[in-house]
Amino acid sequence: PTHTYRPTDGPLWQQAKRIFRSAWAIAGETETHLTQTHLNVEQYACAAFRNLRTNPVRELLFPNLQEVVAINNQGASAIFGPQGVLSKNTPLTPNSCWHRLLWRLGQLDWARWAPRKPLYDDHRYAKAANLFWDVVSEYVDGFFKTLGAEIRAAWHEVHAFSVDLVAHAVVHVDYPFTRPYDSSEISAPARCIRRDGSPSAVSPITDRTA
Repeated sequence: PTHTYRPTDGPLWQQAKRIFRSAWAIAGETETHLTQTHLNVEQYACAAFRNLRTNPVRELLFPNLQEVVAINNQGASAIFGPQGVLSKNTPLTPNSCWHRLLWRLGQLDWARWAPRKPLYDDHRYAKAANLFWDVVSEYVDGFFKTLGAEIRAAWHEVHAFSVDLVAHAVVHVDYPFTRPYDSSEISAPARCIRRDGSPSAVSPITDRTA
């Protein structure tokens, strides 16, 4: 049954807040912030660092990828492990945290992704996300338009980056609910294979070798 608690409920109110904060630490911080941004981007960073050498796409991606990797390296000891933030602020054990991270990471793909649409007029965060998405999209489109010839000349590096990314991404996980808030944030069914033969969570960037 559903229960409603108010600040006047004393200890029960404090307990309700603790349960909410614990749930938020898993759903908001662990699954959304940590997994969808930091760990997700690191997959792309590994493949990019191994394959992009002369292609101008390197100039577009590397400053952002290097920054995320640096943050991840600095924060790893404070986040993971028996004394990490996840173990201290959620009911999950370190091993359970890793399973949860991989479960959520397996639902993420760049293909078709876009920020969710605002649910109501005052949905400021969704509006801000879409505004930022438009700015980034405009910049990236301009970058490819300006350096299109140079990018095409070294396209084999982008193809190698794509193959590497798909092969080493985490295993695909189907989205667990039938009614997502917004389907633009949900990955399509897996259509490619990792090195070990399991379905890859990440779609190919390109199928063209040149």
